[in-house]
Amino acid sequence: MTQTKQMGPRGSLLLSLILFIACDPIANGVAADDSLANDSGLIVVVMDPLSLPLSCACVKGVGQRKYESLAKRLAMESGKPVQLVYEESLQHAKRQNLPKIDVVIGKRSTVLSDAKAVELPLVAVASLASHDGSTKVHGVVLVSKSNAAQSLQDLAGKKVAIGPPEHEECSLLARQLFATHQVAVEIVEYSSIENAVYALSDQEVDAVVVSNFLTPMLEGCGKIAKGSVRKIAATEPSVGVQVFASNDISDSARAALLRSLVATNNDPQMKRDLESSVGFELIEANLESKSSALDIGWFDWRGAKRAGQFPNLPSTLSERPEEIWTAALTGPAMAGIAATTRYVVVADKSSEFDEDIFRAFDTSTGKALWTLKHPAAGRMDYTNAPRATPVIVNDKVLFQSVFGRLTCAKLETGEVIWQRHLVDDFEGKLPSWGYCLPPLVIGDRVIIAPGGDRVSIMALNLQTGKTQWQTAGHGAAYAPFIHGSFGGREQIIGFDAASLGGWDPETGARLWELVPPDNSDFHVATPVELNGGVLLATENNGTRLYEFNHDGTIIPSPRAENFDCGPDTCTPVVLTSADQKRIFCSAYGELFCLDADKNLETIWSQTDDRFYDHTNLIAGNNRILLWGTDCDLLLLDGSQDDLEIVSTWRPMGGEKPESMSHPALIGDRLYVRSQTELKCLRLQAPTSDNNVE
Repeated sequence: MTQTKQMGPRGSLLLSLILFIACDPIANGVAADDSLANDSGLIVVVMDPLSLPLSCACVKGVGQRKYESLAKRLAMESGKPVQLVYEESLQHAKRQNLPKIDVVIGKRSTVLSDAKAVELPLVAVASLASHDGSTKVHGVVLVSKSNAAQSLQDLAGKKVAIGPPEHEECSLLARQLFATHQVAVEIVEYSSIENAVYALSDQEVDAVVVSNFLTPMLEGCGKIAKGSVRKIAATEPSVGVQVFASNDISDSARAALLRSLVATNNDPQMKRDLESSVGFELIEANLESKSSALDIGWFDWRGAKRAGQFPNLPSTLSERPEEIWTAALTGPAMAGIAATTRYVVVADKSSEFDEDIFRAFDTSTGKALWTLKHPAAGRMDYTNAPRATPVIVNDKVLFQSVFGRLTCAKLETGEVIWQRHLVDDFEGKLPSWGYCLPPLVIGDRVIIAPGGDRVSIMALNLQTGKTQWQTAGHGAAYAPFIHGSFGGREQIIGFDAASLGGWDPETGARLWELVPPDNSDFHVATPVELNGGVLLATENNGTRLYEFNHDGTIIPSPRAENFDCGPDTCTPVVLTSADQKRIFCSAYGELFCLDADKNLETIWSQTDDRFYDHTNLIAGNNRILLWGTDCDLLLLDGSQDDLEIVSTWRPMGGEKPESMSHPALIGDRLYVRSQTELKCLRLQAPTSDNNVE
């Protein structure tokens, strides 16, 4: 038997509050008079019952989540103002006359129930982990301390208060709990969990089912007397707080949202603000419809975080590549490819080697959308074609010429927004093989390395190209910079001509310097984050792992070394599985597999003509995708104790195709190029009776 109880509020735990996160118009690239009324901003509705405005601050460390830092990060990543709305329901949020709702954060069952009621299509993109790392909630069955009941069976024939249907753990799962244990009780459904609790306090029922996270708060806020209740059972788990994106949100805003969520995981303060041990976990299955695993796009050198990771690599490939389209190119394939779900961008060279040509193509058809050209004649070893991968940032794309011209253009049209020159403007010193570093974008800062005595490394404003800071030092190296938290401190890490260094991204101050024992390296391979440390691989010092002090400075002596693996140009990639981490890297025609958990010991190495000159490596799903200089595409089983090639493709035409260009992956699309062709391939396993998708 079920009754439904409607009771008036008594000291409601839920408050309504609207906060507008005031975005610095310079830092976030928004004109001071921009407003949400003209659809220039993003609206985020927070329904998380443990957020501070919707909870109470009566229990230390519980129910005081602050989403302001996440909103600030989203504003920085998207270049738009963010309006943060705290409301207990989407119905209440709708009454605020909001022009739209872009993002909703709240307990899954509640959000989906409300979204259905207000006809707002949403898709979950991430889950928030709690203090203990769990992304789940469950209901707990409480009885008064004086109640003799010790188990569910003792409640047979009694009255049990449950919450409304939108609170799954206190409603549907509560009903299932009693049904599973075959305990017949009189269910009394209340209009809120709080009212159900008051019914127990007023002795109108014998037990109540509440969310597990509410128990300490009910006591702390005085809703029930401390020590007056006992837990006798718990329901099955339900999904907890998730982040939902509206179906109408733009690709660039969705990408900015995902980048902001990922950034939380490496930001100790943001995790403290959100009362979370690990931050957000992306929901890969739900990202497939709009943008896949890291479906935020392949915006940068080696993809997200410059890490060379793609979790959705297939376990095998079809016998022949399925070609979706091909587009013509004219120059050497040096720079990597960048792509979104709509645009593929490449840095090219004219056939006469006197112009840099930057091209954008439609991802659906391969149609050329725009080209941007500027003069770039001059001799350079290994050709004068651009080496730096284009970097896509929301609606902008950054290009770096081998001779020093840095261009920021509109992604949609190719129209130039601003240009700077590393030599002419900043007295940079052109490296022997040209400028190779793709710009590193951190929020509104574009980090570049002119390599001059006065301006070794510097930051420009993303919106204007104006200088934000500059730091004196050494000449420029060739390896791209990375950014993250090391030793508990956010920093830029990268090589200059003389050393490895760490820099403060806010001020440019150099934090530390590490000169390698053999200082004759050219510093081409990108540093790689590994277990909170940094993995380096260079031709004369081999592969080594360094760790950090608590103040963010590097420990000068490496924790582990492997002198056999010394690549001249290949950047290592880390393959992580449930029980191990392995490192893959090629050096002078030899492919190495190292054990990251056993002091970089060599598990196996194998020489092959396809590994000579240069390889680009991508890791995921126990697989390594290898793209070689002669345009061989190999899929390797990274879990084996010897080289095992699962699949091989040679997708490019031409007599002797060559490529040093890093591929790009989005969903099931793989983009590769040679000196004459850009191809879009479908990267998926064959379908047959033995291969079920």
